[in-house]
Amino acid sequence: MLGAALGVAIVTTVAVSRTEGYMAANAGANQLVALTEGFQSAFFAVAILAGIGAAFALLLPGRPHRVAPEQVERAVRMSPACSSAQASLATVPRTNTRSASNTWSN
Repeated sequence: MLGAALGVAIVTTVAVSRTEGYMAANAGANQLVALTEGFQSAFFAVAILAGIGAAFALLLPGRPHRVAPEQVERAVRMSPACSSAQASLATVPRTNTRSASNTWSN
């Protein structure tokens, strides 16, 4: 929202400044011609702002990509360090530390 408000403020300032400048430079000029000059300058400013926005969108990094769980599992299986860690964990006996009576009920 802030970017849109700033953009509108810049474009309005350009349009009004150009219209007033044209009227001051051309005494007795038609007001519609002056407004057209102001609007043309404002549209040119919008084109420049859109170009700057497109450049930022292309140059700035995006969000990090999420990795699918299957890819993580495959990478863990293929890694030698992880394979040896998994092998050592497989030899450790697993015990159930929670008793059946220690369950949550809603």
